[in-house]
Amino acid sequence: MLFKSLPPGRQYFVSGVPGSFHSRLFPKASLHFVYSAYALQWLSRVPQELSDINSPAYNRGRIFYSNSPNEVGKAYTAQYAMDMERFLAARAKEMVPGGLMALLIPGRPDGTLPAESSIGPIFQPLESCLVDMANEWS
Repeated sequence: MLFKSLPPGRQYFVSGVPGSFHSRLFPKASLHFVYSAYALQWLSRVPQELSDINSPAYNRGRIFYSNSPNEVGKAYTAQYAMDMERFLAARAKEMVPGGLMALLIPGRPDGTLPAESSIGPIFQPLESCLVDMANEWS
């Protein structure tokens, strides 16, 4: 349906490619323009420290890091840095010299708490609902 919605009468070179944007998806030097909107905030995996009961970043029963210890935020930050490095390295191989990349990534100003972000109020009730659902099945 996505490709059918492209306006007719123009020449397009588009594709739907299975895989993760955290790794290479396209042939070397094949992309002239890369665009990503509201995708790069998704991590490739949950940081290991969050599920290690002996870690100061242990985040049992939480899907968001608001009101969590600083170690939780640091674990997410470290994972994000690794993921962005992988993303940019993969795109660097896929893009032609002089190619363009446009990224739209949600963020928050330095010094603000996660709960003060625009998505903080969304994740808090979502987390509560998911925990309740998980408890019903356990």
